[in-house]
Amino acid sequence: MSKYREHTTEQIYKSRINFKAIQDEKYNDIIRKQAEKIQEMAAIMDKAALIDEDRTFSEQEVVSMLQVENKGLRELLQISRKNGNLKTEDKTVQTESSDCTTT
Repeated sequence: MSKYREHTTEQIYKSRINFKAIQDEKYNDIIRKQAEKIQEMAAIMDKAALIDEDRTFSEQEVVSMLQVENKGLRELLQISRKNGNLKTEDKTVQTESSDCTTT
């Protein structure tokens, strides 16, 4: 009878579901999926940061170019004023015309 009990006990232990292993596997799967999502979000954030840096650099480049152009134009204006080549324009409205009649 003792062999029967040993055999039965052994079969019961073999047929039992290992809930801890199943639960650990489930949690490991959840952790793996979350880690993949985190990596994906980090990659997206890196890409967004690169795009933002490129845009900022481009904007700074345009501002620098405009500043250089503005400086050059101011120098030309100053030279024109110094040499007397700059004529002051009449500030009156130049859109008035005698041939424009309304019916």
